[in-house]
Amino acid sequence: MNERFYLVYGKDYSIEGREGFSSTLDLNKARKIRHELIREGLVSEEKFIDPGPISIEELSEVHSPDYIHRLVENPSFFFTLSGLDLLISPGIEELLKYFDPQAHFFSIVNGTKVAALLAWERKCTTINLGGGFHHAGVVAGKDMYGGYCVLADVPVAVHHLRKTYPEARKVLMIDCDQHCGDGNTFTFEDDDTVFTFSIHQNQYFRPRPKRNNLDIPTGRNPGTRQYLSLLQSGLKEVYSRFSPDIVFYIEGVDPYINDFGGGMGISKEGLLRRDKMVYETVMERKLPFVITLGGGYGPEAWENHYQFIADIIRSSKLH
Repeated sequence: MNERFYLVYGKDYSIEGREGFSSTLDLNKARKIRHELIREGLVSEEKFIDPGPISIEELSEVHSPDYIHRLVENPSFFFTLSGLDLLISPGIEELLKYFDPQAHFFSIVNGTKVAALLAWERKCTTINLGGGFHHAGVVAGKDMYGGYCVLADVPVAVHHLRKTYPEARKVLMIDCDQHCGDGNTFTFEDDDTVFTFSIHQNQYFRPRPKRNNLDIPTGRNPGTRQYLSLLQSGLKEVYSRFSPDIVFYIEGVDPYINDFGGGMGISKEGLLRRDKMVYETVMERKLPFVITLGGGYGPEAWENHYQFIADIIRSSKLH
């Protein structure tokens, strides 16, 4: 019998033993989640799959080779192109003494790819403790980046999943990050076998040219009740219009009321209700499910991701 869930985490996801480079962006978010899952006895260390880095060749099948070469040749571009340089203190040069951005991003992108392949092969839920870089993408041959995103992990995963398993044809992306997942949508703007659903704040809404797409702008501060109601109706519409073979979830905990990125007035309990709502719609349909973390800023971000992951693990042990 197959496992009900798999966890993907690599040694390069975090800065081991280092803290304090940014009060907003926690580069050790994934490590804290992993540590707490083990401490609580929910999983053992052996449960985590280290994906290792994705190859330059694999990335270059989605992003342009020139773009990837630019990143590899100058590691500081991982920060300046994404906007991460604005969050780092005391600065990029100091951080680069302890942190290899190529290893970090290449491993996380490969983590989403490995998670997608596992989810499809085992017909289960897989959780990458990173990823969801939804502002990165490729549009008309031009690479997109920004919003702390420099590599398009979900499009890369979809590409290699379909390359390996062509029958994994219809892909649904559910994006509950505070910000509009423009990179993913524009990457697949001419591909009607990919449906993108994003619920986000108004000021981050961008018009979309895509038919298989649903955007729900919530207003600046919708609060938990209205937000969950909008999500519920949105999910109902998505599944009435599209029957996916596999689902990707960009979780995003930055709608949290105390998130350092501004939030959307959503309580901690509301975030868990949201995540469980998404999860249950996928489980009802017995679909492979790939979860990526997406955004979340400040000291409570890792806890807001953790509560959903822990809930999945606990519920899996009841069946």
